[in-house]
Amino acid sequence: MFTARTFTVDRPKALLSGEETKLREAFLADRYKALFDLGFAPRSGKESPSLSFLHRLSGIFLEELTRSPDLEVAREHTKVVLSEETADRILYLVPFGIGTENITPSWIRGVFEGLNEAFSRELCAWQGTVAMFLTEHSQNLRVPERIFFHLVENKDDPDHLFAFLATYSTRDARGKVRHMPLSYALTEYREDRKKLLDLLSCLNRASEVSPLHRLLHGVRGDVPPAAPDLG
Repeated sequence: MFTARTFTVDRPKALLSGEETKLREAFLADRYKALFDLGFAPRSGKESPSLSFLHRLSGIFLEELTRSPDLEVAREHTKVVLSEETADRILYLVPFGIGTENITPSWIRGVFEGLNEAFSRELCAWQGTVAMFLTEHSQNLRVPERIFFHLVENKDDPDHLFAFLATYSTRDARGKVRHMPLSYALTEYREDRKKLLDLLSCLNRASEVSPLHRLLHGVRGDVPPAAPDLG
């Protein structure tokens, strides 16, 4: 059942199957952790309309979470902010049921806050990378890579008005996420070759699928190279 601010379990235990009983108990113990975990699971097709809606809502939250470009660096501090587009997408899925008139953008935002907190608690207790955490729960979700290419104006070279700049996400001394020129990674990871190779490995993967990326030989993070002539 959907209430003014959240949702509750309303089906009697006697009417549930064994799996449904476990799910009911999980929701009663911690509704947002149970909802967060539900988003990783495949839909059975036998769910009630209300549970199916919550299942899809959680899945959309996870999609938005894994679109965060700084997820691997920000970890448990990552917050999914509900956009108007995502709210409209979720509202379109609302079924007929008890209390569904309560489901508004504000209601969804409150549920997202609960899911953000559940994710934060899970990551605080997780010792590995976010990528490993997601792989442990689902084979369909991936962490965004930490290297970014930017098309920037190149005022120093009138023959090449635009250039590509490579940056990567990292944390500064105060723990805040920053985007730094890629060349700084050589300094940050000079004592940890594995971390440096892990960071740069996405460039090889990008080259396998992007003809444009293959043209960007020797991209430097401090002085952007001239954009290639694609004409």
